[in-house]
Amino acid sequence: MNSYNTKPPQILPVTLKMLKNLEIQEDQYSIYSKPVETVEIVARLVKENETAMRTELIVQDFSGSCTLLFYKKQDEDESRCLKGFAFTANKYVRVIASLRKVQGEVNIIGQYIERVNSRKEVNEFYSQLILATLNYTHKREGMYSTIIQTIRTLNPANILKGVNITDIHKNLLNKSTLAQIEENCAKMVSENLLEMGIDWNHYRIIN
Repeated sequence: MNSYNTKPPQILPVTLKMLKNLEIQEDQYSIYSKPVETVEIVARLVKENETAMRTELIVQDFSGSCTLLFYKKQDEDESRCLKGFAFTANKYVRVIASLRKVQGEVNIIGQYIERVNSRKEVNEFYSQLILATLNYTHKREGMYSTIIQTIRTLNPANILKGVNITDIHKNLLNKSTLAQIEENCAKMVSENLLEMGIDWNHYRIIN
């Protein structure tokens, strides 16, 4: 690959569909229920649009498409990130981008770009993506199992009242915070693994 600037650390590989389905709480974006500011994308170039303030690259992968924004400094004809980079439709690129909320919408701001010169490099990226997804799935399923086991222990008869979220937190055999337990319980309700008890603060297992 030909590099045109320096990669920032701690980047998360994502598909374009994942960017469409970001979890948003106030100004914080999350993927895999973890805060994220910088992402890595491998996608095919589709179209380039120029404005006075920025260059827009429309890219596409197997999951969808999106527009990447590369901003120009005042009195510059091109973004510094794109110096030495020539747009070629249907060619693959690797992009490091930051996520910013502008006028209520998520903008994907390009910070780094390089060409992908072989299919092997594309496959390596998707291998990293699969590993990240499997790691998240394993942790999520492990947390789900722990919560269910704790509720069963505290409410063996599965009475309608359910178990208070603070009691679930106190009896968990891990270091999860109360906020993390609340978030996971809410997701388990949406996935029909738990249901609420006497109020929003109590949970029971679905029979």
